[in-house]
Amino acid sequence: MSRYIHVAIGLVLVVVLSGCSGGLFADLGENIIPPVVVTPNAVPFAAEEQITLSWDEDPGADLYLLYRDDTSTPLVPTLIYVGEATSYVDTDVVANRNYYYRLAKRRGDRIFGPSDFVYAVATDTRQEASEPNDQLTNAAQFVDGVAGTLHGFQDGLGSRLIDQDCYRTTVPGNHRLIVRFAEATDFTSGDVDVSLIGDGVQPIDTNGELRIENYSLQPQVFFFCFTINESNFFSGAGAGAASGGAVGGYRLRQADLGSLTLP
Repeated sequence: MSRYIHVAIGLVLVVVLSGCSGGLFADLGENIIPPVVVTPNAVPFAAEEQITLSWDEDPGADLYLLYRDDTSTPLVPTLIYVGEATSYVDTDVVANRNYYYRLAKRRGDRIFGPSDFVYAVATDTRQEASEPNDQLTNAAQFVDGVAGTLHGFQDGLGSRLIDQDCYRTTVPGNHRLIVRFAEATDFTSGDVDVSLIGDGVQPIDTNGELRIENYSLQPQVFFFCFTINESNFFSGAGAGAASGGAVGGYRLRQADLGSLTLP
């Protein structure tokens, strides 16, 4: 008789466990995969006097909390956004002031974070149409007359924002292209470097030239990048020394495109 009782009890347990297994494992899953604390991304020059913050969606979070401070030490964050969106445009900023943003995430009653800060600066300058072109993977197409901006900022603790502008161009076989860095504003001599990928870095001044040579018989794609020369820009001789940073503009000109004499 006891054997039948044991079988009956086992059947009851199977029914009970199968009925609640979905909720049980869902609860276990919530405990196993907490929200991941990450630093937000900051884009300071999408428009004048605003900073755009963004972050990836986290399935473990119910809400995102974005904090802002205008001093790095000690951090005294102000909560400026709570919601489900994965981006926020901060328009309550002042040009040429440093800002520090941190991201936290909430699930239920628990707060995860906040993250380390991301450093950003508000300016009254809008980025050019060729932006973003800060990496080779998003390099802008070089055309005669294309305009760009470069920026460099640092705070009192050494955090820096250094811009880079990358371009790509196709040079016909047995030709050389000369690109001129022209119409530069708010830069002093030695503030900007240019690198032709595969051929090193060199300083370039206003109306300075970059020479690209293709000795192949076939067209070749070349990449080149302009960036702030930090050692000069933030020194006593550089444009960013007095204020802790600056944004400068420039225009690229096609100075010449002609045939090469093969060696």
